[in-house]
Amino acid sequence: MNGRFEPKWKHLGGLGLILLVSGWFSIAPLTFFTVDSAVRFVQIKALVTQNWQTLAVPYPLQAIDPNWEHTPYYYAYSIIENRLYLNISPFFPLVASYLFAGLGRLGLVILLVVGGVLIGWAARAWGELNQWPHPFPEVSLWLTVFGTPVVFYTLELWDHVWGVVFVVWSVYFIGRAGKNGRFRDAFLGGGMLGLGMGQRPELYLFAVAMGLVWLVMNWRCKKLLFAPVLGGITSLLPIWLVQWCWVGHPLGMAVAPHLFDYGRPDSYPVSSYEGITLTRAIKVGRLIAHIQGRDLFTFAAFLLVIVGVAGLVLGWRVPRWRQPRLFYVALGVLLVGYGLWLVVGWQTPLDGLLTTFPPIVFVLMQTPKRGEKNGRFHPNDFLLATTLLFIGLMLAVWPAFGGTQWGARYLLAAYPLLVWLAIHNFLAICTQPAWQQIARHLFIALFATSLLIQLIGVRLLFKTHIGQIPTVQAIDALPAEVLITNHPFLPVFMSRVDDKMWLYVNNEAELADLVPKLTSQQITEIAVVPLEGSSLRLPPQIDNVFIEPQGEILYRLIPKE
Repeated sequence: MNGRFEPKWKHLGGLGLILLVSGWFSIAPLTFFTVDSAVRFVQIKALVTQNWQTLAVPYPLQAIDPNWEHTPYYYAYSIIENRLYLNISPFFPLVASYLFAGLGRLGLVILLVVGGVLIGWAARAWGELNQWPHPFPEVSLWLTVFGTPVVFYTLELWDHVWGVVFVVWSVYFIGRAGKNGRFRDAFLGGGMLGLGMGQRPELYLFAVAMGLVWLVMNWRCKKLLFAPVLGGITSLLPIWLVQWCWVGHPLGMAVAPHLFDYGRPDSYPVSSYEGITLTRAIKVGRLIAHIQGRDLFTFAAFLLVIVGVAGLVLGWRVPRWRQPRLFYVALGVLLVGYGLWLVVGWQTPLDGLLTTFPPIVFVLMQTPKRGEKNGRFHPNDFLLATTLLFIGLMLAVWPAFGGTQWGARYLLAAYPLLVWLAIHNFLAICTQPAWQQIARHLFIALFATSLLIQLIGVRLLFKTHIGQIPTVQAIDALPAEVLITNHPFLPVFMSRVDDKMWLYVNNEAELADLVPKLTSQQITEIAVVPLEGSSLRLPPQIDNVFIEPQGEILYRLIPKE
């Protein structure tokens, strides 16, 4: 092997090894940080148990519940031709299911590790494309993964990471095409993004952003103008065709139910959802920063960070304010704000782009370009415009709440690009000798804070996974095969437990209505698992069925002869 390639493989190998070890301890227990990732395992398990014959998820108690009134998948499903489909992209679970069937839990870890390594590789490639001095391509490799929530989502069974993989390589090939003028690179860039759109619905907005920026910056270059579009169509058409064949709609279950109510039932059994009552401002706010309702602590953190960011950005962009003292005071205020958020993050997931990425300061300090331009196109102009337009579109139109998350998961594709922009601007500032030392202090402080934030997030991830193990073991030990709960998410969280069938009820009246239906199917032993703090008990008799308690949550149903 050529010696000049050795450092790259060492860095990529080290990155992969760290992610592999961390991923094994995080994913191997098959517990989940959020119900959204647990749903992916439900799909993986369904594909394996049904020998990959269908994407529909089996509902073994449908004979008892033919009208889908007690479905244990909260509001994450649609009904098509009387079969249940989860409202997620099928491609990540499909690949994961083959790895899971062949390698067990290690297969799930490997799939995510490969995604993380490819993201790091793209970061290094972008640095080389822009001729960053050593060691910044390698620094970018590590910071892109470990200095952003990318590391968190690489350790959780979710399709976010693979969406980011296709985005970063799409950006790389498009950037390279802008410099070398090759149709092939532009075509590959569009093709990569098309594959990403098959993984994550928010990447349709990223495609709009990148497409508009590309057209504006290259409208004079007829040779390359439509190459990314052709590449995107080439990769996206097969995805649409496959989804149309599998579920009857080209946009698939991750998009069609949300845009067109495709397959959505008239109502879901779950009677409440915390996100429905939230205002648009609160949903947008979750993408930006972590503020807990009327909590003054997190609001103070937000204000301090805003003041610190404003001081640093204006202190650089307004020449007469460009004083070292202002930079250090603003940095101190900023770090105090992030310190408050870190205290909160010890127990509570931190959401928001600003909350989980302090180096965004360098992005906002956008400086003159480094290096030579090729015509009107410069990779970092393209990168900045695409990233900001994507974030703007998401803030303007994205309707989803996001649930429990670390950082802004719907903006996860923007994080690596922001790292690259931050490094680019840092290097530009360092071309001015008088500001090199201050720039280095800022760079170290901001990225060290970002690394610490991600470490806190990974700690919380591990804590959540470990904390679920006793519940999984308790559910697994129950002798009853049929379990009834008023917890909307518990059945999905417990998806790793085999030989258990779940029903969801809202209250004791619905529970009582189920008893005759259960005995009609010769089900005589059940467990009733209530949501913490709620009452969910059975009376001694319902109609012609005697009910005999067998423990705190176990019941025997005895039909009257």
